[in-house]
Amino acid sequence: MVILAIAKENTMKKAISGTTFISVILILSFTCPSSASDRIIVTPDGNSYFASYTGKGKTYLTMFDKNNNKLSWNHLVQDNYHLNNVSLDKTGNKFAYVEYRKLQNANQSEGTAQGFYRLVILDVKNSKEIASFSHGFYFSFSPNGNEIAFAERVAGEEGTLPPPDYQGGAWLYNLNSKSQKHIDTGTIGVMDINWSSHDGNIYVTNNAEVYCYNPRTGKGKIVPYHGIYFSPDGKYYVQTGDEGGAWLYRTSDNKEMTDWEYLIRREAENYPNASFNFICWSKKLNMAIFSAGEDKIVIFDPGKAKIAGSFRPGLIGFNADGTKAAVHPLASDRRIQKDKVEILNLLDLIKK
Repeated sequence: MVILAIAKENTMKKAISGTTFISVILILSFTCPSSASDRIIVTPDGNSYFASYTGKGKTYLTMFDKNNNKLSWNHLVQDNYHLNNVSLDKTGNKFAYVEYRKLQNANQSEGTAQGFYRLVILDVKNSKEIASFSHGFYFSFSPNGNEIAFAERVAGEEGTLPPPDYQGGAWLYNLNSKSQKHIDTGTIGVMDINWSSHDGNIYVTNNAEVYCYNPRTGKGKIVPYHGIYFSPDGKYYVQTGDEGGAWLYRTSDNKEMTDWEYLIRREAENYPNASFNFICWSKKLNMAIFSAGEDKIVIFDPGKAKIAGSFRPGLIGFNADGTKAAVHPLASDRRIQKDKVEILNLLDLIKK
């Protein structure tokens, strides 16, 4: 049973780096519809959200309004199949996710793939499938939501032999014309992909090199950057590691902003041994969001070179412009309550 969401304003005093300030937080609070929801995607307007959850051995994607009324949108993923990456496009009209499917009559020999990833794109209006791609794993919508760039990945440990129909590489798919094009990245193997809104180009990395592809001209080249996640204004970017970690750079000269990294790390309770990971850029705020250890999510403002705000852990999703965050709240013993969700308004978390 879904509990009615309650919207309320809390005036709170927060202390960050010794500075006290007042913030007003808009919180929508609700109980997850079934067993603990591990994915929440907030719509661009913040008035509804998607929850993925498992009930009776089936995985569902379901849409609710902000009052927790279940909308007609309800999509069965696959019986007992694990849901991986999930995302809305920036317009909120298309929903993409990656599922894992087992191969029928799979070869049980060691080093052979027993299943495959599948990228699925749905129409938010009716939950119907628009397109799907076997082996699609890494993906990024175009800024206008009309296209999607994706890269394939073999399911299994490194060195696992791919299924017979596996092609590999990066691809560009137009959701309107239904046309697909291969992105020639030269010798770069794909470990991540991002369609950046700051210049409209697609960036591909193998964690050693970065390839920039211009979808308007169909041409690309190796660029000297270390990462592929650029700020909305393009002045800074973040490099991420394949096993975690994050590094913040200035785009103009590739200078690592070590002083800024220090400020973010210092927010963790167990500094200096805390992990430091990139979550996303907030398009609306033009700020970067990082996790500092396991106890804090940090909002960093590169324009002012300072910590702009923070909130507790348990993060499970954002809306497209990075102004709403869905979190599992903490109980009195500081344990995360995975059966409950709160939606925070990040605009009210920023230091004034």
